[in-house]
Order: sequence, then structure tokens, then C-alpha cells
Amino acid sequence: MSEKITYQEHGDTKTEIIDKYGDKIKMTFEQKCELSSQFYFNIVHSLGIEDECIRKVVNGTENTEKGRNLYYAIEDFLENMFGEIYD
Repeated sequence: MSEKITYQEHGDTKTEIIDKYGDKIKMTFEQKCELSSQFYFNIVHSLGIEDECIRKVVNGTENTEKGRNLYYAIEDFLENMFGEIYD
């Protein structure tokens, strides 16, 4: 069981996920990237905005500016929820 706590630090609102022992749940960089990708593609496909967020290039696909902004917003959200990212 985990618990979400919210507090103020230097005027910013912080949110952390705490496990049943009171320890902050940590996320590795790789986990953050994997979760960000999963959320990103799920959101893009669910909303039907593939053409707005992803474009085809010679070697595959890349994100448009809108797609990059969405992906980075997801990464920032995960980092804010889980605090520092650990290697």
C-alpha cells in the first residue's frame, strides 16, 4: 500500500509517493522513460492526435513540437510525483 503526500517546500507544492514503511518510492531514469513513453502513446492514441504529435521521417518517426511538449510534460509530472530520479 502506498500513500500520496503533498507539502510546501520553498514556496513550491511537492507531491511524493510513500510506501507502507514511510519511505519515498524511488524511480530509476529508465523507469521514468519507459513510463513516460507508455503514457505518451496511450494518450496520443486514445485522443486520436497521432498526426498532431508524431510525424514520419526517413528512418521512422519523430515527435512534432506538440508531441515533444506532451512527452516532456509527462516526464516532468512523473519526476514531480516521485522526486529525484535514481540511477
